[in-house]
Amino acid sequence: MKDPILLQLTSEQYSILHEGLKSVVHYRKSGLSVNHIIGCPLDCAYCIRHQNNNFDMKQPHQLMSDEEVVNMLVQHRYFIPHKTPLQIFNKATDPFLGAVRPHTHCMLSLLDNRGLMNHILVITRYVVTEEDMRKLNQLQHLRVTLLITFNGLKDSRIEPLSKKITLKSIEVACRQKGRTKVIL
Repeated sequence: MKDPILLQLTSEQYSILHEGLKSVVHYRKSGLSVNHIIGCPLDCAYCIRHQNNNFDMKQPHQLMSDEEVVNMLVQHRYFIPHKTPLQIFNKATDPFLGAVRPHTHCMLSLLDNRGLMNHILVITRYVVTEEDMRKLNQLQHLRVTLLITFNGLKDSRIEPLSKKITLKSIEVACRQKGRTKVIL
């Protein structure tokens, strides 16, 4: 089966995009956040996408290539190799959605291939597979922490994703964690 593709924003869509989403490398108190893909179908009511008026964009859209954003990241004025904590896809999509997953692994590989030993946090609410864990554990330099969000709410208006999906992801991640840290 072919990997899902990401949509590209039209110039009109980009022009009305919230300024917070146009900043693909964003300074946060806890380090730098990288978000060059926006849009998510999960509909979790507590999602941070509400802050950037992006909650109605259900299909992931790519703002620039993985290579371009990695170059932008390492040239950012607050980036210090091996020191600056990083986060990936934490404000506008989920890193393990079908169309986003290949970009998550590509980004991590691009950073790892540069020999960078920065700590990187990957936060998900979605499906984590054994293949994902194998790829995370193959990274030689980056120090990866996978944070799986789960609160067990029963109200599907707040958290529509089945808890079975999250529980399976937790099980897979904990069983296959290797050198990847896992936080629930």
